Amino acid sequence: ANFVTDARAYEPTPENLAARESFQDAKFGVFIHWGVYSVLGRGEWVMNNEKIPAAEYEKLAKEFNPTKFNAAEWVSLFKNAGAKYIVITSKHHDGFAMYGSKASDWNILKATPFGRDPLAELAKACQKHGMRLGFYYSQAQDWTNGGSAASGHWDPKQDRDMTDYIQKVAVPQVKSGGNLNAVIAVNLSRKCQSLRSERKCKLSFYTYLIDA
Repeated sequence: ANFVTDARAYEPTPENLAARESFQDAKFGVFIHWGVYSVLGRGEWVMNNEKIPAAEYEKLAKEFNPTKFNAAEWVSLFKNAGAKYIVITSKHHDGFAMYGSKASDWNILKATPFGRDPLAELAKACQKHGMRLGFYYSQAQDWTNGGSAASGHWDPKQDRDMTDYIQKVAVPQVKSGGNLNAVIAVNLSRKCQSLRSERKCKLSFYTYLIDA
């Protein structure tokens, strides 16, 4: 992964620009949101929308056991549909990582009965079938590990310095993720402070994502 520690200093390399062109030429891809929020079936923002306490939300992990997951079947299905790439959430705003991590036990290997790493399995299947793969990682918000919470603050567990969270959770998790084919701007929150609108901040983040 291309790892950016200071978004303000970032300038795209020729390789990055070529990747953007390749991304545009691909045209059709699949973006998958998948995590413990799937247990409730009310979308990935359910914890925030319903202001669910962290301790209560974390109990969902015990019910998250996708035993029928088959990476090879997924990749074959998407490839046959004409998709040129797959992007999947490795960690969304709820803070639950879909791969193992020493930085936080709130992940699919340690907190669920599933006990497998679906992202590693998906990466292996994509490599076998020639499918491009990218992982979306949310570092600008984390509602269970602390750091920040958009649209309100509803749980004392979210009382955490953003810099402390970035250094002790986000950076170690991204580095331990192995082949994360996405650019992660870990200091995005500081970048956002200097921007004039939330929209520009979001656009900045997605620019980094497509530089895989």
